[in-house]
This record gives sequence, structure tokens and C-alpha cells, in this order.
Amino acid sequence: MKERPILFSGKMVRAILDGRKTTTRRIVKPQPDRSFTWTAHKQCEAEYKCPYGQAGDRLWVRETWAGLSHNYESDSWEQWEPSYLKESLDFPNQLIYRADGENELIKWTPSIHMLRWASRITLEITNVRVERLQEITEEDAINEGCGIQLLCPDDEYFKAKEHFCILWESINGKKYPWSSNPFVWVISFRRVI
Repeated sequence: MKERPILFSGKMVRAILDGRKTTTRRIVKPQPDRSFTWTAHKQCEAEYKCPYGQAGDRLWVRETWAGLSHNYESDSWEQWEPSYLKESLDFPNQLIYRADGENELIKWTPSIHMLRWASRITLEITNVRVERLQEITEEDAINEGCGIQLLCPDDEYFKAKEHFCILWESINGKKYPWSSNPFVWVISFRRVI
């Protein structure tokens, strides 16, 4: 069993914590030729190995965070500077996560700089497969943490798949837009911690 980091946005962290997100889609790099048929090539597993792991491996979630320490002299909490973050501190400390709520007084540390010991979420991979992005079903989109959304003010709804498309565009749209229908790793997981 191997353990690797994986980045998630605040919305997706909340979906994982709520039990609404059990799947993630990530770009296959490099992208195969557009005419490539994944299932028709026996050698594809050797050529393309999922960088996130395989069933049984674990992922630790990197998310935007900050650390606070207690100052006994002023009986207040002070923010750590990222350069001073250490696993064992000689004073009471508290980690806070942006996904739990915004706070304009906090200088957040970007998720890419999260250290393993600060991660509060560990996932176990249950399945890995490859498909084209637009093959996602309504049920798959729900497993991605996307639900039916209300469009205001007309009280119109759009489906989970449409919600996922909007989410995909906001994260990957510049390099891998929905319309390009790239190959993606479909990674299913369960939360361990």
C-alpha cells in the first residue's frame, strides 16, 4: 500500500466530509491521441500508470489551511508563519481549514504547501479506471459531489451532470475544457480518516 497527496478545493473537501463525494476525475497525462481507444490496447496499463495509485492505496488530502498557537502571556491565539511550522510544538496548537469557513483575519497557507501531518482526511482508493470526460453519467456526477442545483430567480433546476460540467470548467477549463473531452482517471475512494 502506497500513500500519495491529492489536492482538493474547499467545496470538494466539504463534499468529502459530508460523505457526498466518493469519486474524483483527474487528467490523464500525457493525453493519448484522439483516435486512441483505451480498451483496445493491451499495453495501455504499462504505458499509462495512474499517478494517484491503484485500489488499496491511500491518498491524503491537501487543502487550504492555517495553524494557530496559544500565547500564554496574552491568553490569545496567534497564527504561525508557514516557515515555522513543525510537527511537534512545545505549546498547544490548533489547525484550522478554510473549507470549514472563511476568516479574513487568517493568512491561509495554500493547499500545495500542506504537510502530511497537517492533513485531516485520508482516503482509500477502491477503484481506478479511464474514460472520456463526457462519458460521466448523472449518478457519476452525484458521486463527484455535485447535486441538482437551483437556478435563481426562475426556480429552474439543472442536473448534477450540468453542475459537474460547470465545476470542471472552473478548475480545468483553460487547458482541458469540457468540449475537448479528454481522457480522465476516474478514481473512486472511501474515507478512512
